[in-house]
Amino acid sequence: MVVPMARTVPFLLAATMVWAGCLGAGAPAKVGEVDDVAEEGPPALPEPQLFPWSGHVIVSELEGPTHQRPTEDVLWEANFHEGILFDVQEVPHALEVSLEWTGGGQFMIMLHSHKATGTNVYVEHITPLDATNPKCLRVPTEDITSGHWQVMVHSRGVRNADFTLQVALFGGAGAIVMDERHGHRREDGQFQVDEHEIWPCGAADEASKGS
Repeated sequence: MVVPMARTVPFLLAATMVWAGCLGAGAPAKVGEVDDVAEEGPPALPEPQLFPWSGHVIVSELEGPTHQRPTEDVLWEANFHEGILFDVQEVPHALEVSLEWTGGGQFMIMLHSHKATGTNVYVEHITPLDATNPKCLRVPTEDITSGHWQVMVHSRGVRNADFTLQVALFGGAGAIVMDERHGHRREDGQFQVDEHEIWPCGAADEASKGS
C-alpha cells in the first residue's frame, strides 16, 4: 500500500523531533543540585615595600625624654634611639608595623598619625605592652592617611636592648624621614591621643573592608 505523501511528512517530522529531544536530554537533575560557582575573595594585596629601622633602648626608666623635643635631639647622640618619623607619601592598601628585639623585658609598638607642628591631637594605634616577641599591628584601612607618622616603641624592664621596627606598605609610597626626629615638640603644648583599634597583621580580608 502506498502511503500518501501528505500523511508521511508530518509523521517524519514528529519522529525527528522526538529523536533530537532524546539526544539532547541529559541525566535528570537531582533535587538541590547546583553548579559550583567560585566565590571571589578579597583582592590580593601588592607585594609589600619594607622599611626596617634599628633602634636601641638603654634603660626603660629614662625613655620619656627620648620622645620629646628638644631632649630627643640631645639624647640621640648618646644612642637613645626609640622612634622615627615615617612619611606616608601615597596612601597604601594596607600598612603594617612589626617589632622584634633582643634580650628580655616588655615592649609595645606605638603609632601617632596626623603629626604636624602646631597640633596636639593624635590618632593612636598601639599593641599591648608585654613580652610577646615579635609583635605586629595593622592599621585599619579607614585610618590610613598621608603625612608624617610617629613610629616608636615604649618598654618596661629593658636594659641595653637592640630592636628593629619595620614598616610594611602594601601599595602606595613612603619613606623613613632621616633628617628629622619623631618626638613631640614642647611648643605644641600638652598633646592628646585618640586611641583606635588595631587589626592583626596579614588579615587581607580586613584590608578589603574599606575598599
